[in-house]
Amino acid sequence: MSEYSKACCTAPLAVVGEYVAKGKYIDFNGMKTYVTGPPTATKAIIFIYDVFGYTPQTVQGADILASGGPYLVLVPDLLVSNYVEPEWVIPPQSEEVKEKLAAFRARITAPETWERVTSTVTAFKTAPEYASITRWAGIGYCWGGKMVSLLTSKGVDSPLDVGVQTSPAMVNPDEAKTVTVPSMMLASKDEDAALVQAYGLNLAVQEKHVETFNQIHGWMSGRAQLDEEEPRKEYERGYRVVIDFLHKHL
Repeated sequence: MSEYSKACCTAPLAVVGEYVAKGKYIDFNGMKTYVTGPPTATKAIIFIYDVFGYTPQTVQGADILASGGPYLVLVPDLLVSNYVEPEWVIPPQSEEVKEKLAAFRARITAPETWERVTSTVTAFKTAPEYASITRWAGIGYCWGGKMVSLLTSKGVDSPLDVGVQTSPAMVNPDEAKTVTVPSMMLASKDEDAALVQAYGLNLAVQEKHVETFNQIHGWMSGRAQLDEEEPRKEYERGYRVVIDFLHKHL
C-alpha cells in the first residue's frame, strides 16, 4: 500500500457534546455492528469508520446518511475494538506512543484486515436479513477510504455499486484506473493534493465527484469539531454532498 496519511495520527481528536444514537448495536456474524435506518430499505451503505472507531461524530454521520435516503447503514467493527486512542495523537508523542502507532499502522495494512473487510462485505450482501437490499454503497473514512478504493477498483467484480471516500488515507491514483462504479472522493486540506488530483483524473467513469474541503483530516468523522461553527457547517455540507451523490447514483 502507498504511504499512510500523516494527518491521521498527528492531529488531536475532536471533542463533541453528548450525542444520542438513533440506531442500535447488533452482533452480525460475531462482529459488533452499528445499524441505523429503516429495516425496509432497499438500498444500503456499508460504512467503514476511521481509526478512532465509533466516535459520537462518526455515529452521528451514519445516522445522517440513514435519514438522507432513507438508507440502511451498517457500521461493522472492522478494527475489532483496536482503535487509535485520543491521547496518542496529542503532541509531543513519546517513544512508547510512536511504537503503538507504528504497530497500529502495520495492523490496518495487514492482509488479515483486508480479508476481514472483504469477507464482511460478502456476508452482508448474502445475509438473509438483508435480502431486500438491491443496491449497495460503501463509504470509507481515512483508512476506510482506502478500503473503499480497493473494493471499487475491482472493475466489474466490485461488490459495491457506488463508492465514497472522505479524508482518504494512502491514496493511490493507479487504483482509480480500474474503477467502474460511480465514485466520490472528498479530501481534506491535509491530503496530498497532487495524489487527489491524479486519482480524480484517472477515474474513467463519468459519474464522479472529487473535491477538497478546507478542513482538517477527519472533519466528517472522529475529528469533527462540531462545537465550532465553520467546521460544523463543513461537516454538514460534506454529508449533504454525499447524500446528493447517492441520490443520483445509488
